[in-house]
Amino acid sequence: MRIAVCDDNKTAAGMIAEVVRKRISEFTDDFNLLVFNSGMDLLAAHTAEPINIIFLDIDMPEMSGFDAAKFLREKYSNSYIIFVTSYSELVFESFEFQPFNFIRKNSPLPLETAIDEVVQKLMRHMKQTKKVTLEDKMGKYSVYIHDIVYLESIKHYVNFFVSDWKEPIKLRGNLSDYERFYSDFDFVKSHKSFIVNLRHVALVNNKQNEIILHGRQTVLPISRTYRSDFNEKYELYLRSTV
Repeated sequence: MRIAVCDDNKTAAGMIAEVVRKRISEFTDDFNLLVFNSGMDLLAAHTAEPINIIFLDIDMPEMSGFDAAKFLREKYSNSYIIFVTSYSELVFESFEFQPFNFIRKNSPLPLETAIDEVVQKLMRHMKQTKKVTLEDKMGKYSVYIHDIVYLESIKHYVNFFVSDWKEPIKLRGNLSDYERFYSDFDFVKSHKSFIVNLRHVALVNNKQNEIILHGRQTVLPISRTYRSDFNEKYELYLRSTV
């Protein structure tokens, strides 16, 4: 994983990089941290080898952070951009470039705390970008974990329901065969026959004992046995991602 800090102020860039390095290392040691003092140098490095996460100052000479972000998005880069700036009024303008987050240098919140919160959210978000291989009688499928909406157990098979797929991927086995692995990726059991990706939950209706999913007409059951645990984990998930 390649991470970059770009700020024309060398002191600020060094300080931000030090905090980012410290926080990221709490989650993984598989990363390379780069520091740039101009948007042009950042883009040159990204063109040579894509950078996954970019902490990007907005107010820079020659090429602003917005200009650099515009170039990245026009080239269809899926880099995670976190704007870092002293100008909080620019937050709305930044939405055009689909940033992951926005950090204010002059916030009452200490910069280290702000970066820590963003890194935690980022690591939780990124862990679902891994791919898994699912194989049924039709063949093998390489699927991003974040695209798996839920798992349903029916007799001796488990159906994997994937975003934008009309039919599920049907694998032989029991729900317990997959529960432990997917629990590390924010999947939680809601019923003896269902494991749900919290990322896709829009509403938990405890009165009706049902779960509403984003963009799907399907309503999943939540049983009394699993309701308390599901609600607790969903609340923790929301707190860590908002």
